[in-house]
Amino acid sequence: MPTLMTPMDPHADPLRAADQVALHWLGDSGEAELYTFDGLEDQVRRAAAVFRAAGVGEGDAVLVFLPAMPEAVIATLACERLRARVVIGSEAEDGAVTQSTVAGPGATAALRELIRAERPQVVVTADAVLLNGRLQSPKAAVDRALRGPGRAGGTGTEGTGTDGTVGSVLVVQRNAYPVGWTPGRDRWWHQALAGSVSRRFRTPMASVTSSSSKSR
Repeated sequence: MPTLMTPMDPHADPLRAADQVALHWLGDSGEAELYTFDGLEDQVRRAAAVFRAAGVGEGDAVLVFLPAMPEAVIATLACERLRARVVIGSEAEDGAVTQSTVAGPGATAALRELIRAERPQVVVTADAVLLNGRLQSPKAAVDRALRGPGRAGGTGTEGTGTDGTVGSVLVVQRNAYPVGWTPGRDRWWHQALAGSVSRRFRTPMASVTSSSSKSR
């Protein structure tokens, strides 16, 4: 399973060095990523700007359907800046996306019901991730959930059964995996953040909702 060192609050220590490592990630396939405090803060500010432009404000929900990876932390911290609600789209006890969450029995129905209940305006997911030695596509699971029951094809926008609340799906590109695409709704995470304006502002912590905790 991926290993993710939870970052410290960049504002907790005013004497911290800008180049101090705040986040260290080790992936299943051996890849590693390091984020300094300044680098992490920049990504969080950019993500917050993207969320805000998509209409996310205080109390609004953002669904994070990702395994333990840096973008999941960035999206969560960005929501905290906006006082938005973070919904962890997972059935796992530790809040991480697992193989059974993506491709297991009932996974699509569970994700669809979570979207109906939480009404997120933005979903953050990935093209494909390596889980237990197998390549799985969280984006495909999101597309199936947004299409609604009984619809094998389509763009993913019609008859979703989610009241059309999801206006934006941000896709982290990890494995250059071919995925379905809905123009006007789907955007690559890296392109969206590259085009956003990084602004400094601080807000209190927001609430985090986990589908696994709600079901217990």
